[in-house]
Amino acid sequence: MGGPKAFNVYWYKYQGPPREVIFFESNFRLERGDTLGRKLAMTTATLV
Repeated sequence: MGGPKAFNVYWYKYQGPPREVIFFESNFRLERGDTLGRKLAMTTATLV
């Protein structure tokens, strides 16, 4: 099909307490998913 084969995911703090947020992985590239085209983007965020 003619759709995208991969794309980048970026995590950032949108709103919340006035503290810094550190992401375990702040960005990464998602490649092709399973046979239905699904892929999961996850990270861990910590307030410091």
